[in-house]
Amino acid sequence: MSAYRVIQQTAAHRYKRLVTYDYRTVHSIINAATILHVSFSPAAADADAATNAPAAAPAPSPAPSPAAPPPPSYPAILPMIGTMGLYAQPDADPAHTPLDLYLHGHASARLMRQPSETAVSVSAALLDGVVLALTPYNHNCQFRSAVVVGRASVVRDADEKLWAMRLITDGLVAGRWEGSRTPPTEGEVRSTSILKVVVDGASAKVNVAGPNNSRAELKDEGVVGRVWTGVVPVCSELFGTPVPCGDNRVEPVPEYLEEWVRKHNEEVKRHAGGETSSAEVEE
Repeated sequence: MSAYRVIQQTAAHRYKRLVTYDYRTVHSIINAATILHVSFSPAAADADAATNAPAAAPAPSPAPSPAAPPPPSYPAILPMIGTMGLYAQPDADPAHTPLDLYLHGHASARLMRQPSETAVSVSAALLDGVVLALTPYNHNCQFRSAVVVGRASVVRDADEKLWAMRLITDGLVAGRWEGSRTPPTEGEVRSTSILKVVVDGASAKVNVAGPNNSRAELKDEGVVGRVWTGVVPVCSELFGTPVPCGDNRVEPVPEYLEEWVRKHNEEVKRHAGGETSSAEVEE
């Protein structure tokens, strides 16, 4: 089996034909997204932290005040960077092996200070095209999205933490770990926390289709003669030429960096416009 098991939180309910649970698709979307959005329940996380915190002296009772409704417990959501991998098997085939998700954060962040596992949901979305039908009702987007749910805990093992730091760095910019000053100092390692999400379930949804115009509208000459319909390809994360800062003394731009930009942009252009794209996407 090369797919994540279907659970209630990841099961498809609408447009099931667009949904897949296979490892390859989920992993490729998560790893292609520069920013991941990580959601968790702060009430549950704070309660867990309080349960494991040392007992404090009771505070004095406050003066009576008019009763006020308790504030709602909003779910928290954080933009983070991360990469999927498997520490126990670094060379595992991502198309046939379930992977863990490693997230990078500062050691003082609330999510990184939980004493035990925290339930999280992680999402990624990549926009590839805007689909313009004859009517706004049928407008759509071409996209690739993925949702991962699992149990997150801080990586305590020093070797796994360093491995994950390299995984995330090279996941952001291929070859950057070796292309920068490494290994990190003890202070840098202490200030960094790595959150490991053991995946309980995951799904991906991919839409590459063009406009779904109804037969009735296509027969209406007044509509088809007036309204443009088609797809606007989107390259929302097309990378530009690296620009050196004032501290830079390395010329020209390193080959690994140019190669990473080139491959990334080729991949973005390949997806832009979905199955309707036939023209070269301009930079």
